[in-house]
Amino acid sequence: MNETTGKPHDATRGDEPDAGKGLRSYIPGFSVTRTSASRDPLARYAEIIKDPDLSSEQKDFLLQVAARRFRNRQRMAYISLGGIVVTLAVILAGAVIDGLGNSTIVASLIDAANLLGITNALFTAVVGAYFGVTSFRPSS
Repeated sequence: MNETTGKPHDATRGDEPDAGKGLRSYIPGFSVTRTSASRDPLARYAEIIKDPDLSSEQKDFLLQVAARRFRNRQRMAYISLGGIVVTLAVILAGAVIDGLGNSTIVASLIDAANLLGITNALFTAVVGAYFGVTSFRPSS
C-alpha cells in the first residue's frame, strides 16, 4: 500500500474515477478551450439559428460570414490548383514548341526551375491542406 494515497502500489491513473478526462484532471486551473474555427460548421450554424438573443438580420449576417469563410478556403484551393495546372501547361507547351521548332523555351524554364519549384510547392501545400481539412471534416 502507498502511504500517501492509500492505494495499492500497482494502481494506475486509469483506476481513478476521473481517468480519461484530459489535461483538466491533471493540472489545476488549466482548461482546454476550443476556438470557434475548430468546431463543426454545421453545429455552428445550428447555434446561430437557435440563439434567441439575435435578431433575424444578425442571424443572416452571422450565417453569411460563416459560409464565406469556407467559400474563401475553397476558392484559395482552386486558385492554387489552377496555378499548378498553368505551370504544367506552360512547361508542356514549351516542350512541344521546342520539339517542333528551333526555340529555347525549355532552357529558359530550366533557369527559373527554383522559382517554379518553390511556387508549386506552396500551391501544393495549400491544396493539400484544404483536402486534408475536408477529409477530416467534410462539412467544411
